[in-house]
Amino acid sequence: SGSLSVNIYVQLTNNGSSAISDFTISYNVEKYRNGSNSAGFTIQMYYSTDGTNWTSAGDNFKTSFAGDGDSNGFASAPGATVSVSNKTLSQPLAAGSSLYLAWNYSVTSGSTTSNAQALGIDDVSIQANQSETPSISVNPTSLTGFSYVYGSGPSSEKSFSLTGSN
Repeated sequence: SGSLSVNIYVQLTNNGSSAISDFTISYNVEKYRNGSNSAGFTIQMYYSTDGTNWTSAGDNFKTSFAGDGDSNGFASAPGATVSVSNKTLSQPLAAGSSLYLAWNYSVTSGSTTSNAQALGIDDVSIQANQSETPSISVNPTSLTGFSYVYGSGPSSEKSFSLTGSN
């Protein structure tokens, strides 16, 4: 009942040679004990580019539980699991830079933290997504020898190949 909030942190560093465009994140929020505090409890994910200034990752990364009628544990734990699955965090990460994530556990409203629920996160998956630059190749790079002579028609047929990716 003494902690107003608790955080779990992770630092991600892009050791690659190109930028990461965004991240696909999944995790489970698990409930290990009820909490009779009527305010309920929430786990909200935040992100930071410097580890000091934090931004909420939004409602896609927010899981709340209403208050319970008791503060009992469960015969089989966890007693409840809410999945946050394949959500996009639209935050780029340049090569050589770091991104910090924090999952904040706190009372949903107010400041009374007694009779709290026991919540945790598990099965965290973080996938870095790299935006690919389209590539187009033409072979040969130029076509020559074309002409059109009035009365004779066009020159002979020429061909080229065009390939692309992304």
